[in-house]
Amino acid sequence: MKSGKLVPVHFSSRHWDFKRSKWAFGKSSDEEVLRLLERKVYWETRLTGTKVWLGDPTEAMYVESSLEHLLLLAQKLQEQGLLKLEGEWAAATPQLMAQAEKFEGDLRAALEELEKKHAFERG
Repeated sequence: MKSGKLVPVHFSSRHWDFKRSKWAFGKSSDEEVLRLLERKVYWETRLTGTKVWLGDPTEAMYVESSLEHLLLLAQKLQEQGLLKLEGEWAAATPQLMAQAEKFEGDLRAALEELEKKHAFERG
């Protein structure tokens, strides 16, 4: 790379906080993080059938939170019976997997919104 400002990933420079020299995506609410964790565990379990790692520092950075806070929120999901925690790893419960229609609906809505955006951009 010729420029020191270039990074090998596709992030816009608007997400780089030059004052603090770190990526900044905006603080997420606890409800948004809970929804992220639910979706992550559901989709990874559905696609791979294995345990899901919730201690990813990249995801904590993306929602501007700490790993400890993410795991505390995951404990709330465990208390609701949606997942089973083992350290930083989670396994989906049948109760979470039974919500397939909700997650599939969210997926369809997101794809429709994306298609509308693309149609608008194409003119």
